Order: sequence, then C-alpha cells, then structure tokens
Amino acid sequence: MAATLVVTGATGCSAAPSPVQQAFQQRYPGAEPVTWERQPYGWEAAFGGDDGAFEAEFDSSGQWLETEVEVVDGAGFPAPVREAVRGTAGGVVEKWEIEVTPAGEFYEIEISGSDGEYYFDAAGRQVQNRYEDA
Repeated sequence: MAATLVVTGATGCSAAPSPVQQAFQQRYPGAEPVTWERQPYGWEAAFGGDDGAFEAEFDSSGQWLETEVEVVDGAGFPAPVREAVRGTAGGVVEKWEIEVTPAGEFYEIEISGSDGEYYFDAAGRQVQNRYEDA
C-alpha cells in the first residue's frame, strides 16, 4: 500500500525511517499520515480519522509510544479528570486530548494564554508526559 508523506520539521529528512513507517502502517492499516515530524523522542505522524485529528508517536526504531486524539470539550474525559481540570485551569481550555499509551490512557489539556500543558491520569492526578513535543 502506498502512502503519501509530507515531511515537516527542522531536520531536513525526506521521510521517517522505514521501520517507523512500517510500524505506522502495521498499527493503522490504510491510514495515510498528513505529516511526519522529527521529535526528540523519535517521530510523530499526524493524520485524520473518523473521530478527528490523531498524532501517533514512535521512537526511531519504530516502537509505538503513544497516540493522541483531540476531542471537543473534554468528551471522553473521566469525571475525576474533569474535576482536576476545573481546579487547575486558570483560563479557558483551548485543547483537550486523550492519549493512549502502552501504560494506559492519559488526558492532556492546553490553557489559552499559558505556555503550559497539563497531563492527568484517569484518577485526575497530574503526571509527567514523557513524550511531549519539544
């Protein structure tokens, strides 16, 4: 299956390495990345789907790290996370993401007017996101 790839980022690479592209196609058969972007942890493929915008992240050997799914107004966020967001958000939440990882689901928000992002586990505890874009 052929995939059309457009590369962005500052690396000047023409495409993600073959093991990364193969891992993407294995995990998301038929999906075509809109962009490949080099990240400090490896590679990120941004692509669309029936449920919205997705970003799949892989290390340079092709190991899947996580997939981010952007959602509207916290749809799919558990009640403890929504409660934690209310306690954390000093502004308007401009981006809600569900992040599926080998360790489970996590929830990320971005606040307008803030440089920070907040990352929570399903119990609403704030945790570190190891694969955040730089």
